[in-house]
Amino acid sequence: MADENTVTLELTGEVPIESFVKALTEFNGLIAALSQEVGGTKAKAEWVVSDLRAGSAITTIRGFSTDDDLIAQVIQAFTNLGRSMKSDEPLAYSPRVRKKAKALTTVIGDHVKAVVLGTVRERFEIVTPLEMKRQDTLYRRSTVVGSVHTLNDRKHIEFVLYDALFDRPVHCYATEENKDLLRDIWGKRVTVIGRVGRKPDTGYPFEVKDIENIIIAPQIVERQFESARGILVPGIDEQLEVTIGRMRDGE
Repeated sequence: MADENTVTLELTGEVPIESFVKALTEFNGLIAALSQEVGGTKAKAEWVVSDLRAGSAITTIRGFSTDDDLIAQVIQAFTNLGRSMKSDEPLAYSPRVRKKAKALTTVIGDHVKAVVLGTVRERFEIVTPLEMKRQDTLYRRSTVVGSVHTLNDRKHIEFVLYDALFDRPVHCYATEENKDLLRDIWGKRVTVIGRVGRKPDTGYPFEVKDIENIIIAPQIVERQFESARGILVPGIDEQLEVTIGRMRDGE
């Protein structure tokens, strides 16, 4: 049965080990950046290697979290990002995510023909390195996580959320039809799902329109994942080289 909590990186062509190591490192950074963007800086998510195939440059990782919705939201963001990268559309994400996405595609060249990002449902083949383009203000279905500080229903039904990633105010607009979603959110950490507007120069979110849902964060219960094997963590260049070297040598 396909695992919905997995994402995959594949390189096609004659792949040098140096390119594979670099791609894995940037892939790790990209997933970490998406996890923070979706869940905030305090998001608890671990990504574990579930399949690393010898003889081909394909790596699948699986997400674990104390928040049941976080991994699904990260995979949705990953899907949206992959779709934009494949079609060469502007990337409606923070500068950190855009930087990692661009860095991942720098391995494409004489030997590596394409970078392929995949989920159990979709596959996105990127055949040229990304260019960082100047972007106009973008609105895209996404999420913002943060704490609610202000509620106002005088002229508009709105609230101000300070997002967990950048600690900046985000104006969120509700309607008469969905104003019940604002019940009991004052002072609480929430996830707002809707059409998120981002500033083109920084990628910072500044407003959310067409709100679909507001999810109040539950009390997080710490869980330990130290026993999991193959966890990807930042700064693992040497570990990756050792791991891939053992696979190459048949150990």
